[in-house]
Amino acid sequence: MTERYAPNTENHLPAAEIARIDTIAETALKYMKGLPDAYTRWLDMVTSESEMANFKKYLENRVLFDLGNGGMISADSSVGKFLLKCNALKYVGVDRSDTKLPVTQPAEAQVYTIADIQAEQINGDMLAFLARQPADSGNIMVNGIDNFVIEPWSQEAQLYLAELRRQIVRVLSVGGIVFGAHVDFIKELDKADEKMRKIEGMFNQSRGLRVLHPQDLYQDRAKYFTYEKMRN
Repeated sequence: MTERYAPNTENHLPAAEIARIDTIAETALKYMKGLPDAYTRWLDMVTSESEMANFKKYLENRVLFDLGNGGMISADSSVGKFLLKCNALKYVGVDRSDTKLPVTQPAEAQVYTIADIQAEQINGDMLAFLARQPADSGNIMVNGIDNFVIEPWSQEAQLYLAELRRQIVRVLSVGGIVFGAHVDFIKELDKADEKMRKIEGMFNQSRGLRVLHPQDLYQDRAKYFTYEKMRN
């Protein structure tokens, strides 16, 4: 079933601010590319009861936004199995699968389920999507954004990543987490924003280093991160 995504209208950004962000997103579009599914396989390494408890504490019965996720996922995928173990309430994947669509066009939501978890796949730009969400909306996962999805060396891409970081902090729930791997633009997020706290030791990261594709030139840059948004 396909329907128009209808975000919460409360606590939204002003229309002029959304228009400014849309311009950034449209300008950076030519630097976008797809994310290989290998870069979510680190989730398979979160195996022990204590490690799952670390994530479940934040994700159970809550919404998870997955930015640049590449498309709909199945229950037997790395992300699907992780969601089921965490007993997430809802999964919202966001990926600009149709690059011909203007950023300002209302995003379409493909509604489906992952076992018993509600799920939506949004065909739209992740920055433009976040700009239309209310503050404190849910948890956020990002994998490989500036290493594999966005070619980061242009000024346009740098502006996009800087704004994406700001919107991630705004949309992230108080007491929620943003987490993932292979992402540089969120590095030291706790130093860039006083609301954010870095969490160490969520899982045994040495195991995660072995799940990358053997041909990956970035395998020595497997940077796993978790940040929690604190109350003011």
